[in-house]
Amino acid sequence: MTDWQAEKGWKDQQDKNQSSRHPTKDNDEPIRFKVVEHIATLSTSETGWHKELNKVSWNDAEPKYDIRSWKDDYSRVGKGVTLFEDEMKVLANAIQNLEEKKKE
Repeated sequence: MTDWQAEKGWKDQQDKNQSSRHPTKDNDEPIRFKVVEHIATLSTSETGWHKELNKVSWNDAEPKYDIRSWKDDYSRVGKGVTLFEDEMKVLANAIQNLEEKKKE
């Protein structure tokens, strides 16, 4: 098995590809959220959970784009991905490029 971290240049490239933003959270406080804007429901599971694209404010912070599963009454959340505005634009461009390649 290859030790990727030992590969020359891998760590430097990894550092270039990562955001300088670092989330902070006081682990003693419960996580609070508010769905500010529902954008789309991507799918619904047999158990009633919905995978959605929303703008969500976590712990009263600035709302960010968020893709994750939610219980039908929003009382529970699953694992997901939170994206800043600039990251969402990169994702949207990547999806558009995929669609254009499919047409070719």
